[in-house]
Formats: sequence, structure tokens, C-alpha cells
Amino acid sequence: MRIALFHNLPAGGAKRHTYEQVRELCRRGYQIDEFTQSTADLDFVPFAPYAARTQIYDLPWKRLQPVIIPGIGPYIHWWQNYRNLFVLDRQSQRIAAEINAGGYDLAFVKDCMFVVAPIVLRYLRIPSVFYMHSVPERSNADSSKGHTSFVRKVINWPTGAHARMVDRLVVENLHCATRILTNSYFTREIRLLRDGIDSHVVYPGVDVDTFQLYPDANASYVLSAGSLTPAKGHWLVIEALGRLDPAIRPRLVIATPWVDSERRMQLEQYAMQYGVMLEMTSARDSQQMAQLYSNALFLAFAPTMELLGLVALEAMACGVPVVGVCEGGLRETVQNDVTGFLVERDPVQFAATMQRLIEDASLRQQLGQQARRHIESYWTWPRAVDDLEAQFAAALGQAKDR
Repeated sequence: MRIALFHNLPAGGAKRHTYEQVRELCRRGYQIDEFTQSTADLDFVPFAPYAARTQIYDLPWKRLQPVIIPGIGPYIHWWQNYRNLFVLDRQSQRIAAEINAGGYDLAFVKDCMFVVAPIVLRYLRIPSVFYMHSVPERSNADSSKGHTSFVRKVINWPTGAHARMVDRLVVENLHCATRILTNSYFTREIRLLRDGIDSHVVYPGVDVDTFQLYPDANASYVLSAGSLTPAKGHWLVIEALGRLDPAIRPRLVIATPWVDSERRMQLEQYAMQYGVMLEMTSARDSQQMAQLYSNALFLAFAPTMELLGLVALEAMACGVPVVGVCEGGLRETVQNDVTGFLVERDPVQFAATMQRLIEDASLRQQLGQQARRHIESYWTWPRAVDDLEAQFAAALGQAKDR
């Protein structure tokens, strides 16, 4: 089968997820051509070893520039955003036309970092499978309540107008896909509740040959992973560690695909406030991440409503237990009291659970061994791609019935 893969993905879990899918599909004899844009992170786990060819389109996406005149900024930004979406639409038409004329059996579409559901979906004329890794946040900038002044509402109007426009665009694009896949039941439920659009869950896997037990690992720190945005919960982990007795408090290592200097400074100041020794490392390949997991006492993972949590699966594959928040997709990946612990979003509970694991090496070992067995049984890439192939077949069947 010939597949056209389209994506506009940044560095992170979704890109690594896609890389593993491409690798396993190519092992099974699929021919995959990659269509992407210059705004994607092309250096992070590139698909070149497996994609038959890669077509990169230069996208002149303009970053929003600061406006010093009060009240005018939102209107200028609205125009800049409108212009960006117009350019994106034109280029999406061109990409779709080349895919349509390329003799492909199927288009496998991944997220666009700007609109989530890529505009290319509405112009494809071949069966398409869209795998949705993320759900766009909805702005409440135009939903002012209470005593907000008329002037403030006028100033905020463009921000809300842009958010509504993107929301409509995403929904329209989703309706154009032959079949929609999501990475968790939590993601599926959000989309279904928000827009009435259903999807099919295809869990990812873990490369159990790379993410494995390392007998000579020297567990010496607590690991937190993900981008340095507030949504990844590093601040909660720091606060929880700061509540521990300094005599037993381990250092904290944050592994991130890229380091934002401003956020780094904020986190360092926060860690200093709580007396936590903090290190940050830019981890951009699987081997490096596997080493970081393996040398950790456990993974402390506190993102806000994480749709799945691939890093939790990778840590468990390395025989490392997870202390996570009991919300979102983590409830589907971490088995409480079996592969780790799920607790409320509360620094006191988080600290108590971390202290228990820090002081009990035998418990850490037991949970880590159970975590590894769980991954080997349910979360391998061959198993995940079996499910993906079934969805490809279903999409082709749907297209014939239309």
C-alpha cells in the first residue's frame, strides 16, 4: 500500500509517536512518502530512514509582533492571524493536489501545530485517516462576564473572533476526514462532548528494545518530563519535593525536547524558593530519554489533563514506576498500586507518595518490574500498528461505500 503522510508537528511525543508508526509500517511493506511544512521540527526524530521521500513546503508563517499602542494590538494580531490562515489554506490546497495526483491508496494525516486538524483534509480526494494527538484549547477571551466594561469587550473582540474562526475551521476539517483516530478514550470523549464528532481509539506503543531495563542503572534523582509550559506540571513537582525533609530530598531532573530560556529561569527561581536542586536537559532522541528514565528513582508526572502521557509509558518500559495525577489519559496508562501511583493534584499528597517511594527501594523495584511486564503485554508497537492497520482497512471500506 502507498501512503501519503502529512504532518506539521513540533518536537515532542506526537512526533516520536509518528516516527514509530512509520517505522513499523515500513517494516510491514508499506511505502510512505512524507509531506510536511518548514514550520515542523524536521530535525527531531526525522522520518528519513523510512520515508521513501520527503517533500517540504516552505510556509511563510509570520509570528505575531508586539504592538505598543494600547487597544490596537488585538486588531493587528487578528489581521496577522487571518493572513497566516489564508496562506496556510492556499498551501494546503497545493499539498492536497499533489497527494491526490500521486497515486496513493491512503492519506495518513497528523496534527498541524497551528490548527490541530490540518486544512489539507478538506482538499483531499482520496481516503484519509486523521490521527488526532491534541485537542485545541478554546479561548474565553470574548466571554466576559460581570462588570467588564464596554471598552474592554471591544478591545478583546478580535481575540475571541479569531478563536471562534479556528474552532469552526477545526470542526469543518474533521468532518472531511474519512476516519478519525485518537490516542486515548479521554481524547475521544473530549471531542465527542465538544462537537459531537466521534472517533476511534488506537493506542500508541513503546519501543521495548530501546526503552528497556538497564541493570547497571544508578537511580539517584526524580525525573519530570515534557515542555516547560505550565500545563506539564513541573511547578507542582517542585513544590511537592520542597515539602520533603532535605535529608532525603533527591534532586530533580527535567527532560524537555527544547529549553525555553524564560521558562527555565522561572522554574529555577521556583526550585530555589523550595530548596530543590534542579537540573534541566534537552532530550531529543529515544536513547537519551531511555537513559534518563533508567537512572531515575521514579517519574513524577503532573500535567494538566494530559490526553495520554507517552512519557509515562516509556518510563514504565524502563522499569521505572510513575507518580502521576489521577486525571486525563494517565488513568488509562498508569495502573494505580501496580505500575505506580495516581494521586490528586495536591502537593501534599504528591509529596507523601514520593516520600514513600524514596524510602522504600523494594517497593520501587516491585512496581518497576510490574510496569515493565505491563508494557510488554499491552503497549508494544507491533500490537499498536495491528490496530492501526485495521483502521486503515476500515477507512478504505468506508470510502468505497460512499
